[in-house]
Amino acid sequence: MIEDLEWDIDLYLPTQKASARAVADEWMKTCMPVQTNKRKELFNDYLLDFWDWDNSSYIKGKLARKKNSIGKSYVKSNRSWVVRYISPHFKGVYLQEVTADMIERCLLRLHEGGTLNARTINHILQAIRVPLSEAVRLGQLKKNPARPVLNFGVESKEKGILTPKEIEKLLSFEWDDIRIRGAFIVALTGGLRLGEIIGLKHQDILESSIMVCHSYSKMEGLKGTKTGRSREIPLPSSVIRLLRQICALNPKGNDWVFWRDSSKDHPIWDKALMQGFYAALESIGIPNDPSPTPAKGSRQERRISFHSLRHGCNAMLRGTLPDTKLRMVTGHQSIEMSNHYDHLTDFDRSAIIKAQEERLLAGGWENPESKNGSSLFRVGN
Repeated sequence: MIEDLEWDIDLYLPTQKASARAVADEWMKTCMPVQTNKRKELFNDYLLDFWDWDNSSYIKGKLARKKNSIGKSYVKSNRSWVVRYISPHFKGVYLQEVTADMIERCLLRLHEGGTLNARTINHILQAIRVPLSEAVRLGQLKKNPARPVLNFGVESKEKGILTPKEIEKLLSFEWDDIRIRGAFIVALTGGLRLGEIIGLKHQDILESSIMVCHSYSKMEGLKGTKTGRSREIPLPSSVIRLLRQICALNPKGNDWVFWRDSSKDHPIWDKALMQGFYAALESIGIPNDPSPTPAKGSRQERRISFHSLRHGCNAMLRGTLPDTKLRMVTGHQSIEMSNHYDHLTDFDRSAIIKAQEERLLAGGWENPESKNGSSLFRVGN
């Protein structure tokens, strides 16, 4: 109360406005209870709102500051972690009540359940850590209770790659669908990601190279590349001819290189490309074994996926090309190369194409069109 204030009455004359303001200021500093204006919000509600693609202010802010800085699939995954694994442990808990101990015990229970691996639990922690960090940034919390919580150790296993002999078998293999064959060869020689292959359009095929400007996902459609930058990838003339052949056989009349049979507006399904590739692997002697303990030599035991072609491209060209030139092909981001993706010289193109032909396409792979024509399209999607 005002009578609790200690001030010199000679300095604060009650008849002066300035004195009245000074008394009010002093009372606010010493006697007035702190007003927090912080809305109490259940932690689960906060997380669900945070990972809401259409309404989250965090997501809108990320996209406003940098286009393609966050993706729908990433947001959907985090929201799924919240619904399935986080919410049951935090019922009735308010945002301001969350502690590091609560988060730690939540993660330990998930780990003890035995159904989730360490990598997945770390993803779940990230689905908590990012929203809490934003709450600190915006003044809703003083500190992030998830910050002291440690990640679980993850046993890192390298992605398996095909042997030169297996690549040779696939290059001479009679593929059921020219699109699957084309996607395999583009991934092998150009190191493209699966989404980048699916996102290719007719105008991206140049005289002796392709422009990788987009990626495509089922959830987001056509979007920017993973790094947000376009890159030019030189390719042997035989690969360019194959891509043009695929374009010419497109029955849909659209500009997707890898079209979808059932749609005029969308490109081929990613699953169609992967399943076609895995079927080819089985045909050359790499069996499929999805069991918890896959047999030795199986695709799963060797950790071979469609993405392995990108790893194989990088591994087989490395040493033949300087790392700076190799990054021009794969698009691996680095400080040194961040400003050089779009500046290939004629010498660079020649060196890259020569390496692709000698290290990845040795022996030739252009089978007669009769083996890969439209009569062999048997992959439904």
